[in-house]
Parts: sequence; C-alpha cells; structure tokens
Amino acid sequence: MSKSKSRKLVVFSIGGKGGVGKSWLISLLIDWYRSLKTPFRAIDLDNENNTLSRFYPEAEFIEVSSQRDLDAMLEKIVDSEIALTVIDMRAASTDRIEPWWRQVDFDALRDEYGVRFSAIGVVDSSADSVANIGFWARDVLGNHKDIAFLIAQNKVRGEELNYPNSKAREDYLKTLDLLEIDLPKLDDWVHQKLELGDLRVGSALEVSDPSSELTKFMTRSRLRKYQQVVFSEFEKVKARLLP
Repeated sequence: MSKSKSRKLVVFSIGGKGGVGKSWLISLLIDWYRSLKTPFRAIDLDNENNTLSRFYPEAEFIEVSSQRDLDAMLEKIVDSEIALTVIDMRAASTDRIEPWWRQVDFDALRDEYGVRFSAIGVVDSSADSVANIGFWARDVLGNHKDIAFLIAQNKVRGEELNYPNSKAREDYLKTLDLLEIDLPKLDDWVHQKLELGDLRVGSALEVSDPSSELTKFMTRSRLRKYQQVVFSEFEKVKARLLP
C-alpha cells in the first residue's frame, strides 16, 4: 500500500466526562475550518449520541468498540491526500478506546508518514472534567512528545470555573506543553434555541426561514459576535489547529 508522506494533522477531543462541551467545541472548530476554506475530514466516534454527525452530516461514523474499524480509520488518515482530520470522541468511551490509543506508534506516524496530533480537552465547572483531562493527557498520551495539548475553558453557560486557579492547572502547565483558550458565554435563551433545533452556531447562521427567531437581527448579531470571539481564540493557537 502506498503511503502519502505529507504533513498531516489530527485534531481530537479528549476527556471521559459527558456534557462538558466537547462536541460544541468541535462544531465551532469545524465552522472555523470552513470559514478558512481548509479541506478536512470529520470523524464521529460518539456511537451513543452521534452529535457531530447530526449537525455535520458529512462526518464519518466509526464504531469505537471495533478495533478493526479504528485501525481502518487511521489507515485512511495515513493514505489520504487530505491533510487535516477532526475527531469527536465519545464521552465515557475510555475503557473502549484507551487500549487502542496505547497501541498507536506515534513515532512511526511522525517519522514515516508525517502525521502529528493535537488533543483538546474541555473543562467546565465540574472537578471531574479537569481530572479526566489529566488522565488522558498524562497517563494515556503524555509519553508522546509529538502530541500537542490544548484546554478549552467552556463558559458557554456562564458557569464559574475552578480550573484557572486549581492545582490541576499548575500541574498541567508544568508537565504538558499546554495552551489554553476560552469558549465564552452565549445567552442562555440563544443556546437553548440551538439545542432545541439541534443546531450549532454555523448552521444557525444559515437558517433562512423569516419566521424563525434565529433570523431576527439581534439574534443573528449575537451569534456572529460569539462566533467572531471564538474564531479569535482559535487564531491564537492556530499552529496547533492547522497542518
């Protein structure tokens, strides 16, 4: 099989806790890639909710309980001419996918096929979300110097986060080559409208029905302003988000 050795990047979410905003983050990231007209492949590993596949139908679904399917996913990344792959991992899939990640030869992927990885963890107000990042970043992936780490502090519901002043953050900054970004608060009623319509910011901005609340001027204005702020956060760490 002929392998394509060009510079490739795999961006994937980490963390075992559900409901912290991993899929929300990936959706915003995909909106950013689309705004840049950057070709990418999206992969959904959430076989319970299929969140990414629902709002982005082009996403490819992979069954995390099948080692062979995960192997095939990596083969496609190696063989593809597409330089960027975005993976939304399922919450609570640690016991299924962790053993597979431990078998991946990251050094060979870098040296032979030019593939590098960026892992993004999302933290909210829960202590579990912070602890899960540590487990994935250090215990599962931390021995591989070619994996870059980012943490997104999710303030989308306006929650006060303990992470910024936590001992965990101090430890992560010492042990990981870590960068951080913020996901700002979005007005509660706007966020609720998106959830009820199974929409994300990018798809909501494409709604054209004049009877929809999402087409009202100030609703659109809030969504655009929110998107602009998030995109500016991605720009700060673009070296870890673009091939």
